[in-house]
Amino acid sequence: MKPKCSVCNKKIPPLMTDVYTCKCGNIYCPRHKLNHDCSWNFLEENQKRIRLQNPTISKPKIEQI
Repeated sequence: MKPKCSVCNKKIPPLMTDVYTCKCGNIYCPRHKLNHDCSWNFLEENQKRIRLQNPTISKPKIEQI
């Protein structure tokens, strides 16, 4: 059974399922890959990635003698 687009039921070649699979877990044709109601939270994922790659840097307190 060939995979089909979750929106229009268009058949997708089996070798292209990796390309047309969205992060939300559904398979979409090229027409609907970018135009569907995605349940994946891209904003939260990107914020988490930025937080991990850019740790906060604070200068140490200067101690007075």
